Amino acid sequence: MQQARILQRFVAEPVTVSEVLAPSLCVIFLLPVLGRLLLAVHDVSDLAIALCMAALGVLATDLTSGIVHFLCDNYFAEDTPVIGHALIEPFRRHHVDPSEIVRGNVLRVNRANCFAMAAVLALVALWHAVAPPVPPSLAANAWLLGYSLAVVLTNQIHRWAHAASVPPGVRWLQRHGVLLDPVCHHRHHATHTSAFCITTGWLNPVFDRAVRALHRGS
Repeated sequence: MQQARILQRFVAEPVTVSEVLAPSLCVIFLLPVLGRLLLAVHDVSDLAIALCMAALGVLATDLTSGIVHFLCDNYFAEDTPVIGHALIEPFRRHHVDPSEIVRGNVLRVNRANCFAMAAVLALVALWHAVAPPVPPSLAANAWLLGYSLAVVLTNQIHRWAHAASVPPGVRWLQRHGVLLDPVCHHRHHATHTSAFCITTGWLNPVFDRAVRALHRGS
């Protein structure tokens, strides 16, 4: 009961089953990925490779966030079947009221990404269950771990970019370009035509050029 009251204060709103289930499923399906990665690491050089591949996974998440953000801002309608309510409407509403992401329940803000990543990880788990056994791949599991964690955290990182106050460690990561910088993200809300990548923002210079080229060609 005490734990429930603590969680209630943390999220500031009633907690639904789906809001707890989403991150729980991610943890459950990420544990085998972490286990396979640990089995594949044998020395310092393996650890260095794992860190590099995990960073590439984070980079891939930044690209994914840019593509999804661009498509949701520019294509489809809010009443589009399946994705309209789940994706399109929240992105459009965020432009009208950017601070909503800060006011909302932290579990609710991150629920959709957690469910999406849990579904992907479930498919990976199914593949490992039915495929012939092979030695765990260091590169593949490190990349998948980096990608998965970054996807799960993307909406929280986006939330921090809008927050007036964040933990000192988060602020340091923002200022040093590890996480999405609020100043850079403000450029998106000022123009709605650039800075679509919202995980780290590393790919925004390249993605912005691609968007301009797409607009010129259309």
